[in-house]
Amino acid sequence: MAAVWHRLLGFALGSACTFSASSATAQITPDRTLPNNSSVIINGNVFNIIGGTQAGRNLFHSFQQFSVPTGGMASFNNGLDIQNIFSRVTGGSISNIDGIIKANGTANLFFLNPNGIVFGRNARLNVGGSFLATTANAIQFGNLGNFRASDPNNPALLTVNPTALFYNQIAAGASIQNSSTAPAGVAPTGASSSGLRVPDGNSLLLVGGDINMDGGRLRAYGGHIELGGLASPGTVELAVDGNNLSLSLKTQSTRGAVSLTNGANINVSAGDGGSITVNASDLNITGGSSFNAGIAQGLESVGVKAGDITLNATGDIKIDGKGSRIANNVQERAMGNAGNITLFSNSFGLTGGAQLDASTYGQGNAGNVNIKATGAVTIAGIPSGIFTDIKSGSIGRGGNINVQTGEIVVDNTGDNGGISSITYGKGDTGDININTRNLILKNAQIGSDVYGEGNAGTFKVSASRSVELSGEIPGGAQGAPGGIFAQVDVNGKGNAGKMYIETPRLSVSDGSKVQVANFGEGDAGSLLIHADEVNVFDTERPPYYFTGIFATVARDPHTVNPPKGNGGDLTIETRTLSLRNGGQVAAYTQGEGNAGRLLIQASDSVEVTGSNSPHLTIISGGVANSGIGNGGSITIETPQLSVKNGGVIESAVSLLTIVGKGNGVTVNSPGKGGTITINASNLLLNDGQINAATASGDGGNIILNISDYLLLRNDSRISTTAGTRGAGGNGGNITINAPNGFVIATRSENNDITANAFNGSGGAVKINALGIYDFNQRSLQDLENSLGTNDPSKLDPQKLLTNDITAISLTNPTLSGQVNITTPDIDPARGLITLPTITENPPKLVSSSCTAFNETNGGNSFTITGRGGLPPSPYEPLTSSAIWSDTRLPLTTAHQNQPSKHAAKIKPKPIEILPATGWVFNGKGEVTLISSVSNAPSTPTSCAAR
Repeated sequence: MAAVWHRLLGFALGSACTFSASSATAQITPDRTLPNNSSVIINGNVFNIIGGTQAGRNLFHSFQQFSVPTGGMASFNNGLDIQNIFSRVTGGSISNIDGIIKANGTANLFFLNPNGIVFGRNARLNVGGSFLATTANAIQFGNLGNFRASDPNNPALLTVNPTALFYNQIAAGASIQNSSTAPAGVAPTGASSSGLRVPDGNSLLLVGGDINMDGGRLRAYGGHIELGGLASPGTVELAVDGNNLSLSLKTQSTRGAVSLTNGANINVSAGDGGSITVNASDLNITGGSSFNAGIAQGLESVGVKAGDITLNATGDIKIDGKGSRIANNVQERAMGNAGNITLFSNSFGLTGGAQLDASTYGQGNAGNVNIKATGAVTIAGIPSGIFTDIKSGSIGRGGNINVQTGEIVVDNTGDNGGISSITYGKGDTGDININTRNLILKNAQIGSDVYGEGNAGTFKVSASRSVELSGEIPGGAQGAPGGIFAQVDVNGKGNAGKMYIETPRLSVSDGSKVQVANFGEGDAGSLLIHADEVNVFDTERPPYYFTGIFATVARDPHTVNPPKGNGGDLTIETRTLSLRNGGQVAAYTQGEGNAGRLLIQASDSVEVTGSNSPHLTIISGGVANSGIGNGGSITIETPQLSVKNGGVIESAVSLLTIVGKGNGVTVNSPGKGGTITINASNLLLNDGQINAATASGDGGNIILNISDYLLLRNDSRISTTAGTRGAGGNGGNITINAPNGFVIATRSENNDITANAFNGSGGAVKINALGIYDFNQRSLQDLENSLGTNDPSKLDPQKLLTNDITAISLTNPTLSGQVNITTPDIDPARGLITLPTITENPPKLVSSSCTAFNETNGGNSFTITGRGGLPPSPYEPLTSSAIWSDTRLPLTTAHQNQPSKHAAKIKPKPIEILPATGWVFNGKGEVTLISSVSNAPSTPTSCAAR
């Protein structure tokens, strides 16, 4: 039957001639290595290939050389019963294809040339099945044998599907190059197509050596495209299922590199299905080159998921330049679900505006992006980024972003770059999960945001070394803050997502934020940070945006309508928390709703240190800036809390009260102040504030549980004051529990504890301590007399240099609050020595002259006692630096070389408990209370009479 078909073909060709190896113009030359050799009949530029050896449904051809000139065509005239055509090149030349390769029916075509294959600009495929081009040395057929190009053999028994590509003699420079941009019919969307194309739903595989696509294009709409290969001996497994071909590179051999340059493109987008896989050593995508998969524009596949894009490199993956991108989308007016983008590599770079995009522009869910890199992931340049968004007008769910790597650096990616899962349409955003050693953001954002309708996803960061966020995003007059976000934005409706950050070191600086927020309608999410060390600060130049950690319902300055919803809870678990020079931690609402709770648990210390920055250094919670609702509670648990240089701790209805330097601007906001609870061993306020004040509602409560001491210095203040002129509100309560400690203020430094009210009732101040020093309790009348006015707006204890405690109503003495101070019930005279009323004649007690000390002589003595000697003046306390020392030269005596005699045992005297009369500071700034009567050993100065 085959012979008859060949005779009819020869008759039909008429004047066509049979190709021979001796033709000078030969492009396709059969060799004679098959039982039934191939033949080539030339008709102009058409090379008709007949003959070959058939084994079952497999047809084998073998050539000395094989190239197709520009405008030419190589046509395999196979029978329609053939499933697979195998063509090998056994000579030493590269195959240059700049014309058409054609096969009949639905046969798959396998083209094998170990020397290399080049597809020119005009190269085209016209095959009914799938196409595989390879520089392997042989095609393996299970246990039946192989079809070799380097050592030609008889394939008569190879009746099964191929199972592997075998590499044993790698030719120098053997690679596959594709520059094809030739017309290739019409795509499923109706647009024109170009490049190397197989029928829709089929497979197109290029298996090197290296693979270079210089502006070339590959098309398998709804099918599968795969690039890969080996650069050293080994085996690539091959699976054939009808017209579906796929590879598996499980070998430890060195892989070939893959590069796409100058606008090269691979596209499998269709109504469903299409997938792309790359297995390489290094993968480089530059110059606007791209991969495209997903549901194509205007097509519908209800409930169908598009295929995935999988990039697997043993080395590095680099995608660089604007227009360079990996996209797996549901495109405009399309219906279906996008596939995933998955990358495995040593390092991954997304730079110069390059992007990974698994978003939906139509109806359907966005895909997931999964990145696993043993080295670093770098995203840099505007607008480089990773996106799994729901675009405007779209309906679906945002995809998840999962990154596992040694280090992530996101640097200067602009307002439209970074890493994001955002909904601009309708649907929930995806989750973002980052697992790394170091996460570094510089002038960049990572976010899960809602601009349309839906809920923001969960954000998890686990960094085994550090998370470092710094800088703002430049652009326009204001730019944008940098940092990590999970929020509902302006005009958005939904709930902000939860955020979890776990790392030994978290650093937030210079306009960056960690934020869960709602600027539209919905509740802010919760934020949990678990870190050994948390630092929030600004450097020399103040940023436009506040730097800090926030869980808020916040008003955008460019909108009229306030946000609606409750603030989220903010929890920080750490060893040390340091806020400096404008750093902030806040859980508040500026809209209609209640503020969230703020919990700080620091096993070592919390530091709130202000500066000359225009931004407050503050820990705050409350309802602010015309917000309506209740302030949340602030709980701080730490052994050491330091608030100084204008630092503030505040739970208030108005967060726009400027405090710390004596300046005050209050914005009226109805609501009740929150509660501040602080558990600490030592609490130092040095020009610092703890504030639960309100503008028009009841003041909040402040609870301080102190083990050792509370020390106020340099205009510090603890306040639950409520109300302003014309606005009601009762003063809040201040409770200081220090049953084994002390409450201390430095004399005449204007430190105040206030629970006042303007029109309402004064609050309560309750202090339980071993001692309270240098505070004055003042009534309304005392305050009026001291300030010389009865104008309520001018009755401010801060105008006095003294340290004052007040709980009064500024307008009604009958509404004054209570001040209750509890100290131990100790008899002040207990343990004191009764002095005689009549002493000896003083002149008899002091010698008129002194000689140098001599132990052998008796004489008078003058003894200085007490801790540290004399104070600087009679009116100042003892200090640790006032140490007395004997500067005289010692007088050598014979007694100095004599052994000391054993002293008789002396019965110890009972230890006397003496009241404290002063204090000293040690080098650590700690306070030690002392008595002027001391049993410490003294140094005598003796004077003997002449």
